[in-house]
Amino acid sequence: MRLCVWLSVLWLFALTPAVAGFGLPGRLVTAEQLGLAPKIIPVMYGRQYLTRDDQLLVREVLEHGSTWHIYRPTRAFSTTEPSYHSAADVWGMLPVASVTVVTNDDQGSRLAVTAGMQEIRPGDRLLKPTPPPSAEQSDVPPRAVRVLGGLQDHHYMQDWLVLDHGAEHGLKPGQRWRIEHEMLGQRLVADVEIGDTVEQFSLAQIISSQGPIKIGDIAKRIERHHE
Repeated sequence: MRLCVWLSVLWLFALTPAVAGFGLPGRLVTAEQLGLAPKIIPVMYGRQYLTRDDQLLVREVLEHGSTWHIYRPTRAFSTTEPSYHSAADVWGMLPVASVTVVTNDDQGSRLAVTAGMQEIRPGDRLLKPTPPPSAEQSDVPPRAVRVLGGLQDHHYMQDWLVLDHGAEHGLKPGQRWRIEHEMLGQRLVADVEIGDTVEQFSLAQIISSQGPIKIGDIAKRIERHHE
């Protein structure tokens, strides 16, 4: 058993998750924002996914020529523990594709895919590009934050992690944080970078990891002179 664990650690030592294929980061939205986001409606029957060659439709009338990003809601989180219902504080969104509005009428809008990293499914949501971070936030982040969970069902590590502090606590896109573990006498390190924030939560992408990341793990701010 110890040998299996050690082999897993060796395999993870050099493992770095792939960045989104077209540079689109994960996002966080409130349940209210999720409910208001335009939704991809099905245009093909007997198939659970769409491709860039399919006609993409939303019922909302959107500005002609405007650019949107398609995201898939994955998991909902609260300040205390992961939650899987719409009453949660925040939803994590995985990037799917970028689109442009090509036509619209009183029935809705039709979209053309301009970049993508995976298949598009009915029910995926449209969000406008990430707005710039607000200046109305604390300048001093806390010494440590806690991992609430990840957006994907990976056993050892996640591409995106949700943290229990956000913009009002001083967390900002681009900050680096470090998670440390001890396993079989070895010091294991994972570095993450903040990609998106809301008031109470942040979404961080894993930059590198030498071991498993779990719910409840503590991440500490990497000082600039250490980066």
